[in-house]
Amino acid sequence: FTHGDEYQTSQYKIFSEMYTSEYAEFMFHRELEYLEEYKDFSWAPEMLDVKDYKIFIRKGWNFNHIMQIHDLKIVCPGWPEKIKNIIQEQYDAGLLKLSVYPHSHMIHPGGKITSMDFYACTHKENPLVELEKVMPLMGQSAFRFAEVKEGEIINLEHMFKNTLKKYHQ
Repeated sequence: FTHGDEYQTSQYKIFSEMYTSEYAEFMFHRELEYLEEYKDFSWAPEMLDVKDYKIFIRKGWNFNHIMQIHDLKIVCPGWPEKIKNIIQEQYDAGLLKLSVYPHSHMIHPGGKITSMDFYACTHKENPLVELEKVMPLMGQSAFRFAEVKEGEIINLEHMFKNTLKKYHQ
């Protein structure tokens, strides 16, 4: 979450002029908050260190990277169901994690699957967030807000459920 970081600005076009150093700091603290809160769950990545607005976690293989070079059904048999189980466990724990796609998960030696991208979380009991807090990260995909927008507020529980309907049927 370093503002101006080449990876974050050149790799992804979703980052816009709204992605300021203050916003990067805000997202860093969100990521850290949820990683620490849910660290004891089996699907939480192991944090190794936090330094200079960087969070170091035990590396696994990102599902998207695996899909590019291997058959995911062979590398991780039953992976869709395993990810659905993680999402359900997160929900049951009170967590609305909006990044529920395969690229937001890693597999580790021995088959353990962990989640990542915890900046895109909120608690079930508080699903409303100001639009301005998520726009810099959403950029061109902001169309997803249309059906969950209530004035200048986004209902992240509705967005979570819509995402599940679309991608995890």
